[in-house]
Amino acid sequence: MKSPIVSIILPNRNYSDFIADAINSVKAQTLTDWECIIIDDASTDNSVKVIKELTKSDKRFRLVVNPESIGISATRNIGLDMATGEYIARMDGDDVSLPHRFETELAVLENE
Repeated sequence: MKSPIVSIILPNRNYSDFIADAINSVKAQTLTDWECIIIDDASTDNSVKVIKELTKSDKRFRLVVNPESIGISATRNIGLDMATGEYIARMDGDDVSLPHRFETELAVLENE
């Protein structure tokens, strides 16, 4: 299987009110050659349930759930270790990206 051009690292901790918007903004990207690695940092809300429901039919999403909270930096590093893309993009569980974000960033990176 070919590696994606972009690996999106998306840490989450207790953002069940926002994570659906973040995931849906990734799904809406005009660039479709990506993987999204969601690392849940032992959320105590229903974040994991929301993530699983929204990503179950899209193999570009991978979910890792930390058994205990290790903090945002260590959680993000787990995603970096798992990434297979040529480029790394990062988001947080309460971020929303415009539909052309990754396509635009990729064009700049490849033309500079």
